Amino acid sequence: PLSRIPLYVRAGSIIPTVEPQEFAEAQVGLPVTLNVYPGADASFSLYDDAGDSYDYEKGIYSIIPVTWTDATRTLSLGAMQGTFTDRLPISLRISLPGSSPRTVTYTGTPLTLTL
Repeated sequence: PLSRIPLYVRAGSIIPTVEPQEFAEAQVGLPVTLNVYPGADASFSLYDDAGDSYDYEKGIYSIIPVTWTDATRTLSLGAMQGTFTDRLPISLRISLPGSSPRTVTYTGTPLTLTL
């Protein structure tokens, strides 16, 4: 079964997930889980748009820079870039292996968490 399949994840990976839904609009308001796998520094950009049009071609999207610093065990979310703010505030669940998930609210301004 899927729950027992071994999965290799590189140290320093940050994998965003959302509970599966029937269609994109059903995910609005659901928390985004950032699965952080410690062991190395990491960074990525969390991208979002409306998901139902070509407005992204007109620059209507958002990007949130996310950085994990392993030495200090800090997760930093930078200021939201872009013009798509329809989903703010965003509920984020931060999950590290072996610890309980932590839920925070991201409003578009920089946020730093020590985990």
